[in-house]
Amino acid sequence: MQIFTKLCCFLMLISFWNQGASQEGRYTKEVFSKVNVSAQIAVQSNFTVMPWVGGLLGGMPGGGSTRQPLRAQFYTPDGDTKTDRPLIIYLHTGNFIPFAFNGSCGGTVRDSSNVEIATRLAKMGYVVAIVEYRQGWLPTIDDGNGLLKRYTLIQAAYRGVQDINTYIRYFRKSVAVLSNPHGIDPDKITVWGQGTGGYLSLATGFLNQYSEITNTPGGKWIFPPNVPMIIEGQNGTITGEGPTTFSSAMYLPSAIPQLGFKIGDTLSVENHAGYSSEYALTVNTGGALGESSWITKGETPLISFHVKSDAFAPCKTGILRVPTLRGPEPVVEVSGSCDVATIVDRIGNNDVFKTIPAGKIHSMQKM
Repeated sequence: MQIFTKLCCFLMLISFWNQGASQEGRYTKEVFSKVNVSAQIAVQSNFTVMPWVGGLLGGMPGGGSTRQPLRAQFYTPDGDTKTDRPLIIYLHTGNFIPFAFNGSCGGTVRDSSNVEIATRLAKMGYVVAIVEYRQGWLPTIDDGNGLLKRYTLIQAAYRGVQDINTYIRYFRKSVAVLSNPHGIDPDKITVWGQGTGGYLSLATGFLNQYSEITNTPGGKWIFPPNVPMIIEGQNGTITGEGPTTFSSAMYLPSAIPQLGFKIGDTLSVENHAGYSSEYALTVNTGGALGESSWITKGETPLISFHVKSDAFAPCKTGILRVPTLRGPEPVVEVSGSCDVATIVDRIGNNDVFKTIPAGKIHSMQKM
């Protein structure tokens, strides 16, 4: 409870410290007794590779890519009349694999941890959107050197980053032209990820240039040499803007039978064009960042929570291990919260937290 309250204090600071609050304790205490929970509402759609992954995981075999609706479930304080509330986009865990196959106890928007955190935040006055993102990779595929496994995970994470950037554009659009149905301030958006969602929140916050991908050694093939595992012209941009297809027979995945791609498959289509994908604050609870060199001065402030004994996501820099039905699978080197937070502090991205008036952190911690 102490950690959670301290986090909410920081969220309040990053969102609207200089604007004040109309209710005593709003955004730091539970000032509402009830929460409204919406149905899951589709706000975007994009192409998923799950049809062919499902066949390899024991489900119904398919082929090619299929367009999938991506939905959000909203938690809002009951009886609240404010229309400029901070929004938290919350990302669930689940190893980028559907719950039935992911080898863990969670993986949906209705995970108990999601519901608990979203409910508590909504009672404090926030709007929370727990969102879906595209899934599908091959954690148990074996090519002798782990490249295919790494490739499919990098592809899954990239699709997830595109989805989160697209949600941000939707929310900005919802205020600009849809009469603000969620009652939010688009300049007060936080992306908060848990577990696998923590990988996505960190990547969304710090992976902002395609050159960062091409300069990441672990994201390239050995043969052909130095070919990135993400090709912007075929995977789409990081923000998910612009339609793409597999258009070249020379592109590596089309030549690998295990991956099942077909020439001409669509990988990404644009949703909510013309709006910014920028947001105010990144939070990760677990997870890690694919490459610490992605962190650049001037990007979002960061709040990280990490269990140092995490068996799957290292707190420092180490090997990511993904739980599967046959046990933990080592995949690729990543940097966890202990290293990432140190870099963010050192380059000044978290200097905003130094503006908290004297005594405020102490009083929040004792609540």
